[in-house]
Amino acid sequence: MQGGPFSPLRSESATYQARSGGWQVTSLSVGSALAQTVNHLYYQPRSTSGGRLDRIAVQVSSAVASSAQRFGIYLPATDGRPGELLDDLGTVATTGTGLASLTVSVDLPPGLVYFATVSQGGASGATVAATTNSTQAFVATVHYNNSTTNLFDAELVGFIQTGITGALPATATPADHGGQVPKVGWRWA
Repeated sequence: MQGGPFSPLRSESATYQARSGGWQVTSLSVGSALAQTVNHLYYQPRSTSGGRLDRIAVQVSSAVASSAQRFGIYLPATDGRPGELLDDLGTVATTGTGLASLTVSVDLPPGLVYFATVSQGGASGATVAATTNSTQAFVATVHYNNSTTNLFDAELVGFIQTGITGALPATATPADHGGQVPKVGWRWA
């Protein structure tokens, strides 16, 4: 278990073993939608049992011409925030509605990882299924704050990094906490 300001709470994936062909999502929360800001990289923590992924996806409800969704997976830094890039998985078009999925081959370690996704290429970001701090359930939750003034405020469900126009950065440097982030789905190989 990680030390420091990160507290993995309510994470159901730690209790399930990776199942071939089975899908999981970063949050089982009640549905909400996020009109993504283009070139904003969203990181969402998730505790997993480890295993190989063969698909990764977002659910698009409002498409954008010439847009694509880039996916990646990050390992946690020593302070619990997103750290080193495990894998930049590539992009899938988000020019239509429905499931936008990408074939991948990546081995997740057991424990905490950050699923990362960014909308790129369009005039604006595609609208995708999302989780918020008020609707989340069964997700590793970020309790990270630089001040005790609002230490006990609403739970934050991820981090945001701006200005990501191409390949994902080798080391994450998120500047903001995310109260709403895209849900990312993955399939076990």
